[in-house]
Amino acid sequence: MSKGVLRQIEIDIRGIGANTQSLVKKALEIKSEIEFDTTRPIDQVWVVFDRDSFKKQQFNQAVAFCEQKSPLINAAWSNEAFELWYLLHFDDHRSALSRTQYQKKLESCFKNAGLTNFRYAKNHENMFTLLDEYGSRSDAIRRCKALNKDYSEKRNYADHNPCTQVHLLVEDLLKYKPS
Repeated sequence: MSKGVLRQIEIDIRGIGANTQSLVKKALEIKSEIEFDTTRPIDQVWVVFDRDSFKKQQFNQAVAFCEQKSPLINAAWSNEAFELWYLLHFDDHRSALSRTQYQKKLESCFKNAGLTNFRYAKNHENMFTLLDEYGSRSDAIRRCKALNKDYSEKRNYADHNPCTQVHLLVEDLLKYKPS
C-alpha cells in the first residue's frame, strides 16, 4: 500500500437463506445497492452455500456463474454441507456424509477433544471460538487443500464430495486480522 493511501475494510455479512443461484444473484444486488448508497466501490463479494439437496446442475451453475462473473464473485461452497469445514478442524475426512452424519461426527469430535456436553446446533454462536479452542484451523485449511487436489481436474463440482472452499474465505479474512 502506498504512503498516504487510506484503506478501509468493512465486512457486511447477511444471511439470506436462498438456493444456490438465487443467493449469487442476491449478492450482486446487495453489492449494487451498497455501491449506490455509499458511492464507494466494493472490492470483494463472497457467497457461502452448500450443495445440500440441490440438483447437481443447479449447484454446478452457481459455482460456474461465480467463476465467470466480472467482477469475480468468490464462492466458499461446500459439498455436501458446511459442517465439513468444521469437521476438518479435527479429522482428515475423505468420505461423503449427510448433514445429520456430520452433526453426529462433530459432536463426537468435540467430546473426544474434551468438551463432553457439546451438542451441535446449526447456528451455534460460539462455534468459531470452540473450533479455535478444541480444533485446529491450520489443519482444517491443510485438509481442505488436500481434498481440493483430489478434484483439481474435474469441473463437475456437484461430484466433489466431500469438498469445501471455505478455507479460501478464511485465508482471505485472516489477511485483515490485526497482528
